Amino acid sequence: MQYSQNTISALVILFIEQFIRKMNEYFLHTVWNHQSFLPFKLKTQDGKSIIIHNKGTYNHTNGPDFKSAEISIDHELMKGDVEIHIKSSDWVNHKHHTDKAYDQVVLHVVFDDDKPIFKSNGSTVYTLELKNRLNALLAHTVQQKKELLCSDNVINKDIWNHQLNLGLQQRYHRKQREIESVLRDEFLGDWWLTAVWILLKSFLGNHNGSMALELVKNLNKRILLTCNTKQELSSYILGMANLLPRTSENYNQLFLHLKFRYQLRNSPTFSWKYKQVRPTSFPEIRLIQFAEWLFNNRNSMDHWIAMNSSIDEFRQSFLTESPCPTNYPMGESKINAIILNGFLLLQFCKTNPTNAVSQLIANLKRLPSEKNTIAKKFSGLLPHGETALESQQILSQYQEFCSVKNCLNCLVGCEILGRTSMK
Repeated sequence: MQYSQNTISALVILFIEQFIRKMNEYFLHTVWNHQSFLPFKLKTQDGKSIIIHNKGTYNHTNGPDFKSAEISIDHELMKGDVEIHIKSSDWVNHKHHTDKAYDQVVLHVVFDDDKPIFKSNGSTVYTLELKNRLNALLAHTVQQKKELLCSDNVINKDIWNHQLNLGLQQRYHRKQREIESVLRDEFLGDWWLTAVWILLKSFLGNHNGSMALELVKNLNKRILLTCNTKQELSSYILGMANLLPRTSENYNQLFLHLKFRYQLRNSPTFSWKYKQVRPTSFPEIRLIQFAEWLFNNRNSMDHWIAMNSSIDEFRQSFLTESPCPTNYPMGESKINAIILNGFLLLQFCKTNPTNAVSQLIANLKRLPSEKNTIAKKFSGLLPHGETALESQQILSQYQEFCSVKNCLNCLVGCEILGRTSMK
């Protein structure tokens, strides 16, 4: 399989920039594992030739980084381990010079060889320094400013499918950790308020969703559960969001009554966004829609949280007939977005971990694909999907890997680097 030289150059430069900036041994582990340093005409620091027959097996436990390697040094075949450090002196800093577990190391791979090192039995450890080799490679490559560094390559479909599934799982598990942190630190284990936050965030959408947490933290659960009318609940939420001046006088009067009854304090300042937001998605409109939905379903929240419901049942909660004072009833696409970004996320967090991913995938297949600018970025790489599974996979891939240039942890990036280094 052929890969663009521009892609290869960009990925190699990306690695070097990240490595020099972060100086993390994991980057060197990745380079050695994929032999992505042009492993030809290698020499030890004392001038002996190096031929790598088998790089070894990555060791995820204690001991040398790669086990059972086969390497010829000065044409003598040596079988043993490979240890990797940023600097040679790390061998001593990590006490390997007194640890017999490292006596089987046949090659010490470092970015910078700053001192000679020895095993516990006093013998010398052969060292391969990568600094000059990587710098020379950097000098002969041209940095690309493409957003997707692999965009001009044809990648094996199985590799893409595996990577997209990994990206999807990584993104949802990251969101799960964030939600569990908020549940613990902000709502003291109260899943009802946590669910209100998750669903409110999905109502507000991308532009104003970040305001949801601060708003819910300032809401009183008892008031949310006891407001007598939809307008009263709407006025309470709008008032606590400092959005009453943008609504009718009736809401203002109702909130003043609630403020006096419950001795409500002033809310913090919110940075509501209106630029590039359609009028139907203005925050005061979405908050009124949320309040009306919550009024109809607040006694069902425990049912949603317990995951005793399906997508169809949750969707039905939006179809309850009620007057809509905003004159902006939610369309099917917005309801799908709330299901996708609210209900399914809540469900993922509450489902048994052994079934969470498979249930998520099954539910995503039941929703239509989203239309967004990120999907267009991948139009030349991946076929257009018909369901939310494909669009969520692409979104996850972009957020977890492409936008942060996390190519070295991406199967596609490693495939390009790995195959290129062996040419």
